[in-house]
Amino acid sequence: MTTTKYGFAKLGDSNYGIWQAQMQSLLRTKGLEAALEDANDPNSGKALGLIILAVEDYLVPSISTADNAMEAWETLRTLYQQRSNAQILKLKLDLASLRKERGESITKYVARARTISEQLAAAGQPAGDTDIVLAVLAGLPEEYGMLRTVLELADPLP
Repeated sequence: MTTTKYGFAKLGDSNYGIWQAQMQSLLRTKGLEAALEDANDPNSGKALGLIILAVEDYLVPSISTADNAMEAWETLRTLYQQRSNAQILKLKLDLASLRKERGESITKYVARARTISEQLAAAGQPAGDTDIVLAVLAGLPEEYGMLRTVLELADPLP
């Protein structure tokens, strides 16, 4: 994935949530964010230019014919909203079905849970700390039964 000259990844197939927040921040720092909500904003052309420069090449045709930044922004939102919903559902299912694999260290297992948690947060659906701890504990095999019981009874959960 390529990056913009501003240091964040261009919009691609898997980073809409993060890209959207970073792009809005960039437009805000440039004083152009109003163009996302007002088709007649005098800075719409500048905002549209920045948006086009911040997407992967294969997405340019989808927005290059937009009349203004608001239209391009809405086109991208519509395009990626369905993908985002599917991705969020998959991540939530991944967290719910999280299981420590045979031979996997606890460190790697917990890191997998953290990765899922971070991806959910990036998609705008952060999982609560308790949900993550419970998912990790539930995915431990029987050999960790005593540890799981002790941690589940701890107040507060670690």
